[in-house]
Amino acid sequence: MSAECEKYFLDNWISTPIHRQDTTFEYDSLDTWIALAFNPTINQRLGSDRILHNGLQSVFCYHRKRILAIKLADEVATFFKCKDLPYDIRVDIGQFGIPTDIDNGFWEVKVNFAVAQY
Repeated sequence: MSAECEKYFLDNWISTPIHRQDTTFEYDSLDTWIALAFNPTINQRLGSDRILHNGLQSVFCYHRKRILAIKLADEVATFFKCKDLPYDIRVDIGQFGIPTDIDNGFWEVKVNFAVAQY
């Protein structure tokens, strides 16, 4: 699921640079970017022969201005909500975190998406 979520962003997101999980990234010269992080969660058995695989796709939205970090998070939420990805992967609507001043000249807003593979 992680690879398909990342691939969707890399193939379709054009608004900002993307920092991919477990890669180095230089942001000093940027005003805005997003960072992707995927975490698997508890799977569920559906009957005797099917398993629902669950995960959480987090998109961290950064901007030097608080209001623009919030707008970027809203753009990400609209971009990725309720997407159907290959391999029967379904993305839910985004849940917003509180805007946070991360003390390096940037504001961060996290958007979490529940992801399930049926």
